[in-house]
Amino acid sequence: MEEAEKLADIATKLERFRYNVMASLMWAMFGMVFGSAMLFAGAMQLIGITERTIYPAMLIVAGVISGLLSTRFERFIPLEKSIRKRWHLGLLLMFIPFIISYALLPQILILGAFYFSIVWYPSLGAGLLLYGIYVERNSQLVVRNLTFSGALMLLTSIVLIPLSRLEINDQIILGSNLLTISMMIAIYLAASLRGFFGAQKVIQE
Repeated sequence: MEEAEKLADIATKLERFRYNVMASLMWAMFGMVFGSAMLFAGAMQLIGITERTIYPAMLIVAGVISGLLSTRFERFIPLEKSIRKRWHLGLLLMFIPFIISYALLPQILILGAFYFSIVWYPSLGAGLLLYGIYVERNSQLVVRNLTFSGALMLLTSIVLIPLSRLEINDQIILGSNLLTISMMIAIYLAASLRGFFGAQKVIQE
């Protein structure tokens, strides 16, 4: 009986270890995909494509690519149907901040190029936070990186407030956009490392 309990405990730890290692790899992957997408959007603006839709369009492209890659990763992380369903449904919460930022607020306020070049960052942070609060509650498998990343993005979005009070020109717009991209990549890297070291901690327990 005691040996059976030990085997069950080892199996649970291995499951948590595998899940967190795969989640760590996914965070690194998301950082590269979204970072590349936002750099592409910034480059398009720099060479003269000033459509405001370039940023939400590239976010959608990055989201689709990340979603397709995630489905491939899911094969290595067999979860209970109820847990998998909660993770899939929770994705809808990610869209709420973007709908508010890109569809609702522009109908109410007069917003310029600076706003559209950086609002994706706090929107992504809010989306990740909502998603994390919904899917990571009572989770024994995963390091809570969605909540961590979302909260950190919202916190670091504060640095954009003094930038918005400067005299807005192309240099400020591009610099602010590059700043948000660099912060996102750094936070995704931190999430990836948290997942990896969290996986190691599971084995050491």
